Amino acid sequence: MANINSNKTFSTKLRASRLMPLLIAVIMMVGFPSFAQKSNFINISGGFEKSVQRDKGMSPLMYSGSGFFTQMAFYKESEKQSLLLALNFVRGTQRSKYGNSIGFNRGSIRIFNFCHKDKKLTNKLHWGLSTNNVFSHRYNPEFVNFNDHFEYFTNLGPAAKYLYPFKIKGRNLIMEGLAHIQLIGFMIRPSYTSSYPEGFLREQPSIFNGLVNSVKVYHPGNAWNFGFRPKLNYPLKSGNRISLGYQYEFYKLNTPNAVTQSSGIWFISLFTRI
Repeated sequence: MANINSNKTFSTKLRASRLMPLLIAVIMMVGFPSFAQKSNFINISGGFEKSVQRDKGMSPLMYSGSGFFTQMAFYKESEKQSLLLALNFVRGTQRSKYGNSIGFNRGSIRIFNFCHKDKKLTNKLHWGLSTNNVFSHRYNPEFVNFNDHFEYFTNLGPAAKYLYPFKIKGRNLIMEGLAHIQLIGFMIRPSYTSSYPEGFLREQPSIFNGLVNSVKVYHPGNAWNFGFRPKLNYPLKSGNRISLGYQYEFYKLNTPNAVTQSSGIWFISLFTRI
């Protein structure tokens, strides 16, 4: 019973401590020079994900499955800059080739900031910065001990966006392409011998010190995270937009108990002007 209570206490404190790097990442991206308000939108998205993952700390087998995707985002656009802040969540089930199933939850905060000074917004390739903050959790009911596995990482890297307007039967449409690759940051992974990060394998005076000793620098060679997102936008007369898109993302954390995740999401979005 004491061990169960300890695990619950650790889980609660870990969720709270996770807010600090997320806040830092938001400040890094939103703290750029402000720009004149022109178009602000709230974006609500829903969709369906197909994913494949291998967590060698849990099993050498590959697990695949599906889940439901939701997103709440804020989008700000002007003549010189555009900003996207998105909160994503996916929940679903994956299975191995032998039929063993695991439940998974994955949440992330993504931020994209593009500069297009003295350029048209459309028919131009725009460069910017992106940050990705991901927490993924898996539960394997077949395991008696350490059936909870997770990883957390936050990173920063370049992003590119291209907008191509066209018409079909007099209707205005915009094809949007967005790609990103993350280069630097940090990550936290569980250890082989427990569901706690490796910083907790030795006695620590506090939960905070255990987390600090678990942090690993994220860079190409020991980790990768990249993705792309083509999307078709249909502007409405009201100024709102409806979008149909696909989002692919891959990440690999090359720690001793390495984890690899590949996912594709089909989604529909509504952009409401505010």
